[in-house]
Amino acid sequence: MSEQFFSTYNLTKEFGGIQALNSLNLIVHQGEIHGIIGPNGAGKTTLINVITGLEKSSAGQVLFQGNRIDQLPPELIFARGISRTFQDGKIVSDLTVLENVMIGFVKKNKGDYLSQNIFGELVSQFSQEHEIKEKGREILQRFELDPQAERWADDLVWYERQLVQIARAIASEPQFLLLDEPTAGMGIDEKRMIEKKMIEINQSGVTIMLVSHDMQLIRRIAHRITVLDFGQKISEGLSRQVLADPRVWEAYLGAE
Repeated sequence: MSEQFFSTYNLTKEFGGIQALNSLNLIVHQGEIHGIIGPNGAGKTTLINVITGLEKSSAGQVLFQGNRIDQLPPELIFARGISRTFQDGKIVSDLTVLENVMIGFVKKNKGDYLSQNIFGELVSQFSQEHEIKEKGREILQRFELDPQAERWADDLVWYERQLVQIARAIASEPQFLLLDEPTAGMGIDEKRMIEKKMIEINQSGVTIMLVSHDMQLIRRIAHRITVLDFGQKISEGLSRQVLADPRVWEAYLGAE
């Protein structure tokens, strides 16, 4: 497995006088599920936002496949093969489930790739509109969402919204998928279904960065873990080693 797949070097992000990320050095190995854990305010979502260009770093570097991406706009980072989901279940409410997934086929566009305004640009990338819909339906079948294809996204329950987010991200054929709390607020059965999909995605060749407060989920599926606290890395390594580190439990659970 290549250590050059993804890395950060002295990555720093400041908001006013607050350092959300503090000289963070991180390596994600190709083909793995890499867990990011830490207490609230540790910098986990900020890390994803900086990686995907939604926030600009204050210092340091972000490298993907050996190339710097921290100076690129979000749409070019997306076009290079990095997709993400959002903790708040961000989908386009007044599009159908199928149309939301079809947005994921847009590899290059101007502006926000989640905007409804780019939906009309899809047709130009394919010879016929039905070709896009067929590809979208294939993704929906993969995620067992095909019965929901024509439902308005605004009518979906929380679990379905998260699943649509992941399906849309996979439609873009990413090499690196960043998942921000994909199972938050779900029951046990729903969490298990999302977990199953994450494992399937990873086994298909997609490297995953998983931000989660669900320690049992992280324990079951993460190959390696990075622990953040106040924007700093306090532990990193194979899952079994990190989860046995007393510094992790002190930071994460307040244990003595």
